[in-house]
Amino acid sequence: MDYEYKEYYLKHKNNLVMKFALDTEHYIVRKADEIYDYERLPVIYGNNDISLILRNFDKWVEMRGIPKSREDYNVITYKNKKKSNRELTVGEYALNLTDHYWIHSVNENFKWEDMNLFDNDYKQEEELKPILLEGKRGNPNVSVDGNQIKAWKKENNINYLWKKGRGERMQEPFNEEIASKIMDLYGIEHVAYNVKRISNNIPVSICECMIDKDTEYMGADYVMYAIEKKGLDKYERYVSICKEKGIADAKNRIDEMIAIDYIIGNEDRHSWNFGIIRNADNLEWIKIAPIFDNGNSLFYDTDNKEIMNEKKDSFCRWLDCENQAALKNIDYPEWYNKNKKNDVINIIHEGLKKNEKLKINKVNYVVKIVEERLKHFEKAISNKKEWN
Repeated sequence: MDYEYKEYYLKHKNNLVMKFALDTEHYIVRKADEIYDYERLPVIYGNNDISLILRNFDKWVEMRGIPKSREDYNVITYKNKKKSNRELTVGEYALNLTDHYWIHSVNENFKWEDMNLFDNDYKQEEELKPILLEGKRGNPNVSVDGNQIKAWKKENNINYLWKKGRGERMQEPFNEEIASKIMDLYGIEHVAYNVKRISNNIPVSICECMIDKDTEYMGADYVMYAIEKKGLDKYERYVSICKEKGIADAKNRIDEMIAIDYIIGNEDRHSWNFGIIRNADNLEWIKIAPIFDNGNSLFYDTDNKEIMNEKKDSFCRWLDCENQAALKNIDYPEWYNKNKKNDVINIIHEGLKKNEKLKINKVNYVVKIVEERLKHFEKAISNKKEWN
């Protein structure tokens, strides 16, 4: 099939990374004319195999945009007069507030200083409505992943992410705030979330962007291919690579995430919602990213009857096992204090009660299950303490 191509540059800040071509009908990456900087490629698994890099980069373009499963996908594409998430992303230069990658056509002459969304204003949405305010270049909301309706807002030069809950219960924003308070209790580094009400009393969670113009977030999927490692399971591979890249406390930070995910029953810890923070100029790995994106927990999408009829554990997607089974990987958590168990229960109970759409019997049943998890967690870690 003959395609009409348009050529683009992939850049990392002002660094020229790759010249590639998209077809103008489907916005699929059809060829890579030249790779200028292999080290700065956003998808680094390929071993310099151009065809493999091309396929993985096309996947990157697809995932750069909002997913087709997002409930307002059709509204957003229609309002912006685009046929697909790919066209949306390309039309807004693939700019986002997660990293420092962006694209522009070879016929355009832009500088990072004039385009990036950290230093410059951008198009914004009014109360999570897919109607863009005019007059600004760049829209980070067409390059944000996840199925929840969400939008970036800049206030007093600080970027905040607003996320709306789904379904009748709209429980995710409350779960985000609950998880934040639990991690505050134990001194675990995390992205802080708060619940706010917008029009029609709709709850949303709000958090501050965890990176800035000098740093960027790289997901676990990127991390897992940063260094070739054989003969290790996923957990061992991840920790080993992070340590080799200079993050000495990688195991402690990952163990904290596994423990919290078990306690709150996180069902959505996949390889794109945890990772590392690196220096955006010299690419040095700085630290494990603060824990974020905890909304799909505490039986967020089930009612009381459904909870009673299903397994009470949750699934750890990145390790392909139940969250309880993932506990076998962690060392004894020095941060855990069993005397704060009642505080955890109160945080969950009071946090869920704020959601008027939840019946009190569900709140009480979720609390009961968390109490059981805490008992199991204490039993599991007491054995580990004996081993130390």
